[in-house]
Amino acid sequence: MAPPTLGLILAGGLARRMGGGDKTLLRLNGRTLLDRVVERLKPQCGAGLVLSANGDPGRFAGFDGPVLPDGIPGNPGPLAGILAALDFAGDHHDRHRTSNTYAHPELRSEAEPPRRSPGITDTSEARLRGPLMRASRAEEECGMSHVVSVSGDAPFIPRDLVERLHAALDAGDPRIALAASEKQHYTVALWPVALRHDLRAALVERDERRVGAFIARHGAVVVPWPAAPFDPFLNINEPADLAAAEAVLADPGKAALLR
Repeated sequence: MAPPTLGLILAGGLARRMGGGDKTLLRLNGRTLLDRVVERLKPQCGAGLVLSANGDPGRFAGFDGPVLPDGIPGNPGPLAGILAALDFAGDHHDRHRTSNTYAHPELRSEAEPPRRSPGITDTSEARLRGPLMRASRAEEECGMSHVVSVSGDAPFIPRDLVERLHAALDAGDPRIALAASEKQHYTVALWPVALRHDLRAALVERDERRVGAFIARHGAVVVPWPAAPFDPFLNINEPADLAAAEAVLADPGKAALLR
């Protein structure tokens, strides 16, 4: 059982290649992508869900949780949404706890051991490890130590995502746990709340915008999922992706794996 974790849905993407509007509000077999992500993520997040989105929050009126705008100006990208959620978790860990109201079987996948990625470790990891581990332990004592982020346009995220990401980290480990299939998914990750201060400095002082670069600074454990018979982290970026997702749902064998 994973400890209480705040779930962050990153909904900043626009469907420019699909007629415009918010990608999370596109429909897949009659349901929005956001609805499908919420259904799969909410049971895994004992501390509730938040949505990262700028602009009028009223367009997400059906979302049962806070809508967090970026706290950093200039539309700096996903890192700003992750920072908003880390700050929310750090400031409100005693609130917004939800019960596990869903009971879905886990996505059936081959269990694979976590692996370290040679591309996201560097000498700065050892330098940062000590103070961040102490901060991480302090956050754990307060009750909420991590935020899990997912893309709002990925309707098939695994039902064991949070559990497996947590299992890849030892207690007090200050690194990020990162999901992977055919590639590493930088925005599908488990983030220690203790990283929020350095993330703010990265955005404000160092003008960092690349999620992968920030992960490389702190080190990560990569947790792999098989990409067959379909990629559980499929993103809906263009009409062909939507057609691929519809094909998964239309295939009884593949659809059974989503239950």
